[in-house]
Amino acid sequence: MEREQWLILLLTGLGLGLMLCFSLKARPQSSLTRWTGRIFWAIVFMEGAACLGITGRNLWTLAAAALLGWPGAGAIAVLSLV
Repeated sequence: MEREQWLILLLTGLGLGLMLCFSLKARPQSSLTRWTGRIFWAIVFMEGAACLGITGRNLWTLAAAALLGWPGAGAIAVLSLV
């Protein structure tokens, strides 16, 4: 496997570990819990889109998907295909 794939696996594991810790220790709807969930789902989108050949694996895609949510992720996918 390439270095980037190991890095994304590490980040996904870190995100899952953080979500587990937050679910056990934090309030259910705290902003920290919501941001961790957003980052996790942005990584899931980025990996899925990269496997389908829609977008590449980079920090800008991850940041945009995490900050803008699912509408932003859809916009990134549409812009990548155009």
